[in-house]
Amino acid sequence: MTGKPIRLLIVEDDSDDFIILQKMLSGIKRQQFELDRVSTCQEALEKLGQNNHDVCLLDYRLEGRNGLDFLREVVEKGYNVPVIFLTGQGDYEVDVEAMQLGASDFLNKNKIDGDMLERSIRYALERRKSEENRLRLASIVESSNDAIYSVNFEGVILSWNPGAQEFTVSNPRKSGEGTSA
Repeated sequence: MTGKPIRLLIVEDDSDDFIILQKMLSGIKRQQFELDRVSTCQEALEKLGQNNHDVCLLDYRLEGRNGLDFLREVVEKGYNVPVIFLTGQGDYEVDVEAMQLGASDFLNKNKIDGDMLERSIRYALERRKSEENRLRLASIVESSNDAIYSVNFEGVILSWNPGAQEFTVSNPRKSGEGTSA
């Protein structure tokens, strides 16, 4: 079993579906999960605002709303928690739209098992960690006074930070501009 338990917020209004998820997750021996269940989108938003969960498992249809509306609210509020949709139907268009809005995954309840659910949760957490690392690195590069350039294999400059901009503008000879014989 790995380190600390993964804290899951399960947004599910059907008790039977929650019990099925609970059994799936309890059958996974390599990882522990702490489950917190709510049955409405409003309760879920309140819980997510407390920042106590690692992943949100979301039933696609709740209280006459759909999960896409909920995901838009999560993004608008700036909550940084991976959201995995769970649905009873396999709707390709909804799946694609969910992913474009930032969902970590879109799983059909009728076709998943514990291993698939655990893998989806693990992948969602790894993607979030990678994105946080990317943003941290971008912040360091942007705030550096040193000139930092990104180039491709042909030597073409793809991007640069403000330090490189300042260096290039204030030192045209060093940047290769204005050199004449």
